[in-house]
Amino acid sequence: MNIFRYPLIPTLTLFATFALHSQKIYITDNRWQADVKVYITDNTWQADEVVYITDNRWQADAKDCIWYFTDNRWQADKIIFYVDNRWQADLVVYFTDSRWRAEWKDKKKMHLMLEK
Repeated sequence: MNIFRYPLIPTLTLFATFALHSQKIYITDNRWQADVKVYITDNTWQADEVVYITDNRWQADAKDCIWYFTDNRWQADKIIFYVDNRWQADLVVYFTDSRWRAEWKDKKKMHLMLEK
């Protein structure tokens, strides 16, 4: 099958790939609504994930640790709740100013942000 004979197939594949790795985040005030409980650390060595925050929705990427915060719950890929103590968290995050420093420190926890 020649996929170029059916132009919709490459287009759908591209959108499916983007949707799979997109990382739009909504912050909730209710612990029970959250997909993931997050603790913010001041040290990269304590983090499970080093996250870069972008202002552009199209740059968001879960596997590359680039988050975009949305104001609407229905637009989010993940709903997070910030906890006060490390032991309460599913994921420990450090926010970086540099896109190139964003990375997973503990790859065993990637499923928390990648799974729908």
